[in-house]
Amino acid sequence: MITREKFAEYVGRNVVAARKHMNVEPDKLADIADLHPNTVKRIEAGLSCPHSMTLGKIAAALFCEPGDLLPALEELKPGKRARLKAVA
Repeated sequence: MITREKFAEYVGRNVVAARKHMNVEPDKLADIADLHPNTVKRIEAGLSCPHSMTLGKIAAALFCEPGDLLPALEELKPGKRARLKAVA
């Protein structure tokens, strides 16, 4: 099972990737999404797991769906690391 911390890291990486794809700086994203800049920075750093409303605001600001910012189902499967080690 994925931990809250790992989930926050995945979301943070996806937010950064979507933001960079849209060529938007973190402070501008915060402004567009009506969030405090520190909130966006903490989410992007994987230090904070956003509430659904916050995730929705970020997704709307980046013209994507909230689900696009969540970890892929493959990342959530238990034992993924063990299977990868076994293959290597």
